[in-house]
Amino acid sequence: MDNFAVMDELLLWGHKIGCKWPLELEFKYDKMKGIYAVCKQDCVRPVIEVPSDAIITNKLAIEYFTLNANEKSQANSWLKLLFAKMVFDKDPTWVDGVDISKKFHPYIQALPKLIHSPLVWNPSELETLLVGTNLGGSVKEKLCSVIKEWIVLIESREDLKSKVDGKYLINFENYNDLVYEDIYNIFVKPVEFEFADLVWLSFPAFLYSHLVFTSRAFPEYVIDKNANEFSVILLPILDLMNHNYNSKVQWFPKEHQNGTSFCYQCLADMKAGDELDNNYGGKGNEELLNGYGFVIDDNIFDTVALRIKLSEEELMDILTNYPDISLPTIDDYTTFAFDLERPIKSRESNGSNIETYKDGILYLINSTNTKPLIDLIGIFSYIRLSRELQDTTQRYDELAPFLSGIQMLKVALKQKLNGATSGTVLDEDQIVEMNDFRVHCSKVYRESQIRILKAAISSLKSIEKTQFREQKGRLLTIDKIIKYDTRFYENELTNLFEGQEAVFDSAFDLFVIWIIMKSTNGSFIKKYEPIKKSFETFRQQPLSVEEEEALGFHKHILNGKSDIDISTTLYAIEYVKRHVITRLNSRGEEDETIFVIPL
Repeated sequence: MDNFAVMDELLLWGHKIGCKWPLELEFKYDKMKGIYAVCKQDCVRPVIEVPSDAIITNKLAIEYFTLNANEKSQANSWLKLLFAKMVFDKDPTWVDGVDISKKFHPYIQALPKLIHSPLVWNPSELETLLVGTNLGGSVKEKLCSVIKEWIVLIESREDLKSKVDGKYLINFENYNDLVYEDIYNIFVKPVEFEFADLVWLSFPAFLYSHLVFTSRAFPEYVIDKNANEFSVILLPILDLMNHNYNSKVQWFPKEHQNGTSFCYQCLADMKAGDELDNNYGGKGNEELLNGYGFVIDDNIFDTVALRIKLSEEELMDILTNYPDISLPTIDDYTTFAFDLERPIKSRESNGSNIETYKDGILYLINSTNTKPLIDLIGIFSYIRLSRELQDTTQRYDELAPFLSGIQMLKVALKQKLNGATSGTVLDEDQIVEMNDFRVHCSKVYRESQIRILKAAISSLKSIEKTQFREQKGRLLTIDKIIKYDTRFYENELTNLFEGQEAVFDSAFDLFVIWIIMKSTNGSFIKKYEPIKKSFETFRQQPLSVEEEEALGFHKHILNGKSDIDISTTLYAIEYVKRHVITRLNSRGEEDETIFVIPL
């Protein structure tokens, strides 16, 4: 049956089962776009309605597999398995006396057989087109997650497990040890090359079902306020429309005698020839390509994801003591295009539940929004205090940690930029193995990632430049010390090394010596009186650090001078660490060390 016949059969089925759409609307087929909706005449705020009898929901899986209370918590996964049976099993699938495979056959046969999510890209496509990108680095992990999801279902039922090819049911821990090419050949390749012959209980069949749901599913709570917020449904006919983030639409329920319909309405009047689009919300190309298998040129919602992993202790510290440090989750970024209120998790509801962030804190950088950059500076500033200094008594948003956070973030973004700009020259054999559409998608995705990263790095430089201009009086360099504190350079330093030429490993060492000499001799000039007071206060607090670094510094840098005690050396080292920043050049190398004068 050709594509036009498949489309006609689907639309006829939709009418018979109760789906409704305006007479002014017609559906067309295009090789690139698939089936899509177009207004053949002017249409006022068109509405499409899908009745409950045409909706594929978790209730079907609950009834077919007779799920118990614990299994119902995995209802989405069981629905994927059921849908795999509906697609690939030639035997009936009975639910309440209805063969749902036969019932939904027109919808099933109209689904695309080829889905372009990177989860099914072949090794040449993945390792070449997505090398150095977030997607390229996460496909194996995500694929193993889907494999694990499937195995949990199969191994929970002996009647299912006994029917599955044993090659799939090896210990899950072994999957991470396999190279991607082996994973692809065993678990993925059959989806595209053996589609018609897939066994419904096999993983490739489950993977295809998974991709259908990630690319076409809708949230169930639109029609059932009591549904789990993550529960999903499939909506025949309505899911034919393409995504357009400029479309103003609403999704809403409509009650009737036989149940609740899922309704879509375009909130604008349409002209003849206009395509009627849906709106999945503001999604970047990474999310679109990963979940839906396409990208959008010049996507204003495009982002670069940066995932920061913290220890449990750090998370608890932030959740308890730093309410102004932003800890977003994916819910903070995923938006929807309907009017119903969606349950939103607040930080308060997360409380001290560090489980929310077990996979890391997700920050999405956008070219038009600098807030995520400011949030990232905050988290990197905290990381400097927590990990490098092992002391969070100093505020993360003070100038020294803030400027250090900018430097650390620039390094992280430049590393991602280097990865995104790294290209591989394609040979003729590789080009033959690649799908043209996937090549196009990877190019759009990568170029956008590069553009966003460059804009983010430029914004950071601008923020840093502003801080250096506004805080110029608080930024102390070795050159300034030499210029203003002549006693130190001409007398104290000379006396310390007894006229010998002083050799230092870094400007940091010289700052430490300066603090030691000024404190020991009581010779801070008036210009640096704030440093004197700050260091005196700092010396009054106990330090929980080892003395080895101070002993080494005292012996090798200070030549073991007996008139300089180890305690002063130790406090000077730790004090300078808390107030010094190192600026990096364009190559990421240390360029200039600056001491930030405390207020």
